[in-house]
Order: sequence, then structure tokens, then C-alpha cells
Amino acid sequence: TRSSRRTLAGHTEWVEGIAFAGGRRLVSASRDKTARVWDLDSGETRRTLKGHTSCVRGVKCFDRGGKWIIVTASDDHTARVWDLESGATLRTLQHAGRVYGIACFGVAGGWRIVTGCDDNNAYVFDGESGARLQTLEGHTSVVSRVACARVDDAWRVATASYDHTARVFDV
Repeated sequence: TRSSRRTLAGHTEWVEGIAFAGGRRLVSASRDKTARVWDLDSGETRRTLKGHTSCVRGVKCFDRGGKWIIVTASDDHTARVWDLESGATLRTLQHAGRVYGIACFGVAGGWRIVTGCDDNNAYVFDGESGARLQTLEGHTSVVSRVACARVDDAWRVATASYDHTARVFDV
């Protein structure tokens, strides 16, 4: 068996999500209502992202032309967009229910955020403005996970749901 290279300790509740931000930083999301940015060389917390008022279920990191962006999903009915370097909240995306899944992808001149929620829908937002662009409907229960992939010349979003189905949408 292999032992872990580094143990990153500091959260006070379960860690629900994790994402790399380049090769030397990692971001973790926790039920303790925070996300933490970790320095993988030292194992130290670089910053703690505070602002959510409930469990942080997921995190994605997105390289926006050399500037890393963090997006978190929370039970407080929001997804938050953070600047990795400063830790500042850039925008808050409001939802009608808890946000479970989160994904990001780039488009010409911008980027998109996709969220999966307990109102049985997934949503596509403009990453720059925070404007809601699309509602992806069809599930009959919580949309727990979302994933994005470029297929040919179009972006597709896949959703996983507690309704025992997965769906694929063209966006």
C-alpha cells in the first residue's frame, strides 16, 4: 500500500468536495460552511473562504486565462464565485434550493457555470456576469452531479439525479 504524501487537516466537519487549482494548490469544500485553499508544498492553508451559511457540498476550480477562479456549491441556496488569489467573493448565484453539483467550461469570450439543485433542475450561468442563461429540466428528483464535455463543436452537460437517471443536454 502507498501512504498519502500529505494530510491536509483544518476543517471541523466532513469534507464534501475537492478540486485542484493548478499543480500546487488544492481547494476543499466542507460541511463546516467553508472552503479552504491549500498549498500542496507546505500542507498549509493559504486561505479559508467564508461566506456560505450552510454546508459547502462541492467545489470546482477554473483557469480563466491564467487567473484561477473557485466556484462552490452550498445548501444555503447559493453557488459562489471566488478569486483564488485574494479569496474575495466575485459573485453569488442565487437558487431556489440547495446546490449539490457544480461544473465549469469555457466558451468564446467567456465561461459558464453549471449547477445541479434539489429543485430537480440544473442551471447554466454566465461566469462573468452571473446571469442565468438556461434551465435544464426533466428530472423528477435532486440533480446531484453535473459534468461538461465538448463533443464535436458543441458543449454537452450531463446530469445525475436521485430519480435513478442521468440525462445529457446540448447547451
